[in-house]
Amino acid sequence: MSNQNGFTLIETIFVLCIFSLIVSFSFLLVRPQMFFLDKHLFFSQFKDDLFYMQQYAISNQTVVSVNILPLSHRYYAKDQNGKFIVDRTYSNKVNIREGSQKLYFRYNTTGNINTFGTLYIDILDETYRFTFYIGKGRFYAVQI
Repeated sequence: MSNQNGFTLIETIFVLCIFSLIVSFSFLLVRPQMFFLDKHLFFSQFKDDLFYMQQYAISNQTVVSVNILPLSHRYYAKDQNGKFIVDRTYSNKVNIREGSQKLYFRYNTTGNINTFGTLYIDILDETYRFTFYIGKGRFYAVQI
C-alpha cells in the first residue's frame, strides 16, 4: 500500500487556472481606479497650486506669472524677480488646451487675474472646462 498525500497534476493545473482568472479580472478593475486617481490628483494639485500662486501674489505684493506648457506636460509660476514659485509636471494622460483663456496669465498684487476665460482639459476620453472669472481670480471646473 503506497501513501499518496500530494495533489495530482490535473488538480494543480485547475487551481492555477482559477487563480489566473481571478488575477486577470482584478487587473480589469484596477485600470478605472488608476484613471480616477490620475484625474483626481491632477485637479486637486492644479487647484491648490493656483490658490497658492494667488496667495503668494497677495502676501508678497508681487506679480506672479503662470505658464502652462502642454507639450512637456508641465506648468510653472514665477514672481516678477524671476524666482520660481511652482514648477510642476503632470501625467501625460492629461492635455491642457486653450479656449478663450491663453496658456499664460498673471496674478497681480491684489490676487486678481489679468485675463479671464476658459481652458479645456482632456483626461483620456473626458473633457473638462476650466473657467477663470474676471475680478477676484476665482475659477471652477466642470465636465462637458
